[in-house]
Amino acid sequence: MNLVIPTQNKGYWKRIAIGLSILFIFSLILLYNIQQGETKEDNLKYKTSVKRAKTTRFGLIVDLGNSGSRIRIYEYTYEPPKQGVPLDQHCTDISNSVKTIFAMPIDSNETTIPKTYSKKIWPGVGTFINNPAKVTDTLDELIKYAKNKIPKSHHDRTIAFIYATAGLRVIAKDLNERIYDDDDFDNNFIFEQDDDGYLEYKNTKVGKLLQTIKSHFQINSPFKILGDEYVRIIHGYEEGLFDYLSTQLILAQTHVPTMDIDINQPILNPKYNITERQNIGVIELGGGSVQIAYNTQDFTLASSLDVKIPSQIEENYIPVPIFITTYLQYGMYKMIDKYIWNLIQEEHGPFYPIGDKKDKAVDLITQAESVAKITKNPCMLIGTTDNVKLNDVSFPMIGTGDFELCKSKIRKLINKAPPCTNDKHHICTFEGTRIPKINDDIYLLAHDHFFRPVDFLGLRGYLSLSEIYQHTQKLCESKNGDLDLKNYGKETKVWKYQMCFGNTYVYELLTYGFGFPDDKVKLAFTDFIGTIEITWGLGGLINSLKDACHKHKLDEFFR
Repeated sequence: MNLVIPTQNKGYWKRIAIGLSILFIFSLILLYNIQQGETKEDNLKYKTSVKRAKTTRFGLIVDLGNSGSRIRIYEYTYEPPKQGVPLDQHCTDISNSVKTIFAMPIDSNETTIPKTYSKKIWPGVGTFINNPAKVTDTLDELIKYAKNKIPKSHHDRTIAFIYATAGLRVIAKDLNERIYDDDDFDNNFIFEQDDDGYLEYKNTKVGKLLQTIKSHFQINSPFKILGDEYVRIIHGYEEGLFDYLSTQLILAQTHVPTMDIDINQPILNPKYNITERQNIGVIELGGGSVQIAYNTQDFTLASSLDVKIPSQIEENYIPVPIFITTYLQYGMYKMIDKYIWNLIQEEHGPFYPIGDKKDKAVDLITQAESVAKITKNPCMLIGTTDNVKLNDVSFPMIGTGDFELCKSKIRKLINKAPPCTNDKHHICTFEGTRIPKINDDIYLLAHDHFFRPVDFLGLRGYLSLSEIYQHTQKLCESKNGDLDLKNYGKETKVWKYQMCFGNTYVYELLTYGFGFPDDKVKLAFTDFIGTIEITWGLGGLINSLKDACHKHKLDEFFR
């Protein structure tokens, strides 16, 4: 039987036919995308990873920071060891292949910094030190994010490294808990099962919190943890080393996209030769600590670590003497807390925090007493008001915008005792720490909380300290209504402190704390090299993969 379409309805049936054709084509496209795992939530949207090689692997760094926890996803290449290739070269090839994954395609016409695959959850895990079971919600969010972003076929081949930083180091210090082996910082500082004090460490509050994190991650995620040494509190020296390794790898990899982000180009050139790259150091102001790492010829102060930096593919790892040091409790958030605490005590007299073991003879301030006396804050903008809570008591504050007084109060928080002296080869910094003189050919990338307050001022790239001083003074003495305020979101405690306090602290830390003379030390303020964020997580994965490889754990896992 022939199907006859009535003449008067030919247009109607034609439209139906076209609609069905479009629907059929759309269904084929949708089916193909589902098969490829390229849903909106799951697609990595990374040009070079649309077709992944069989050797592609994903690695996770879980950063348990002072203010929050962040998971970072990286990509690397794993190939089984080849006959005749030394173990060190095999491990170097793996760690040298680590790459940042972008959450959007790199476009030469792109005008914004592409976001990398990472997710941060507030607050920091230190909040749960007295109730470890509550940390699981944070971990579940991070696990869910990683599962959605990493193709399902790769889940059981993805390795996770979970590291806490200064936030838990400070808590351990306050609780007088040992978190490292008794040796000086060396390759054996990690607590191992045969170390004296290992069982004691496992029973500390910090130890129990980390055990809870490890157990929950192992049970509730498809990702693999290769051992206890990969769930721990990293040393401040390691943070500095990882920052340095990250910078060197980014500069060494020729695939790094270039982008003009208003920073002088010489420090962003990924085609630097190996000697030039070695001279680019880092100085990081985190939430709980400060780290600095740079090349030095002073072997007496160089790190005892076997530091080897990533190089071009055709070169081997190059051993260099690196100076690394760390300053605990000098991070941005810790100093804000300390500053506010001192300010309130100056106004109201002694007032001890909950849990403080000091003499409790001093009565706690009542709510009525705190409200009756408004605390003047010279590091807040004129006319700005806020309420700060301590021991569940609110303290009203008003900003006076007194830059010189703000500077003076911050300087008192930087401990220059015990004193040391400068000489032609050394700089005397705070906490009595001497560091090698920074030679004229050394550049320091000042990132994290060194960069963010300065960025608020509209400054970035190479800056003299006098420039920061002038802009900060103008900012601090401005009235609240005079500024187009920029809110950094949850990561910044309170923008009222971040603007004036943050920049004043950056200036005082570099000039008074480190003793850097204006225009004598080459400082570039940035969180990026090209389009890639500077973060210790990248260096942490480089170091951890190489360590696991040398212990044959990688080859056993992928066998």
